Amino acid sequence: MRGFVLVPLGVAALFLSQTAPTLTKVDVSLGDVSINKVPQLVAADQGIYAKYGLDVHQTISAGAARAAAASGVVVPEGYVERGGGSTAPIQVGGGSPMIYGAVVNGRPARVIVLTQEPMAMDHVIARQGIGSIEDLKGKRIGFSGVGAVTHFSALALAQRLGWSPDRDVTLVGGSATLDGLKQDKVDAILVSAMVIALAQNAGFKDVGDLSKYKIPMARLGDHGRQDLPVVEPRHRPPIPEG
Repeated sequence: MRGFVLVPLGVAALFLSQTAPTLTKVDVSLGDVSINKVPQLVAADQGIYAKYGLDVHQTISAGAARAAAASGVVVPEGYVERGGGSTAPIQVGGGSPMIYGAVVNGRPARVIVLTQEPMAMDHVIARQGIGSIEDLKGKRIGFSGVGAVTHFSALALAQRLGWSPDRDVTLVGGSATLDGLKQDKVDAILVSAMVIALAQNAGFKDVGDLSKYKIPMARLGDHGRQDLPVVEPRHRPPIPEG
């Protein structure tokens, strides 16, 4: 009986080894821990990458892992970059910061393959007494850092409202946090999903969404090294009509 069972199993294993497609291994740097990276996590969990012939290993930066740990989120060691995100052939992050880094800091330029967020989408979280985005004139606005998405959003917002970023508002780098508001470093901050969700419990108000201004911006997207080969997908997703 044992021989009878082993023969079909051996045939099945041989059949599977001959028919199972070989997946292309790809390293992808997600950069940081944030809600807008959920699509990439879902693609891995639901087998979407494998469906299109890819074996994707996704990681985040060591700095982002430390920041997440400070908030009680532990990233498994196998998903933390130790050689730097620039070594991954594909990165997921802000297109505008990538361009800025290449032009100003001499970082390797990459090709923006797609942009998931094509316009400014930050929200303005403010202290008590500020009721709208228009109330920010003359105030201190916190952004994350020079060349970051929130930096470009702050500059673009001032331009859209006809303000001078040097005279009509004070832009404060490294302060796009609730702590920046609590410590009175700034009057308002430009932030996205995770901070927005925590703002109300901290006593601050969401006074506006920059998406209403429809400011074009290369935000979150996929960036590939310029030397990556173009590979035709095994299964091309259908293109919706219209």
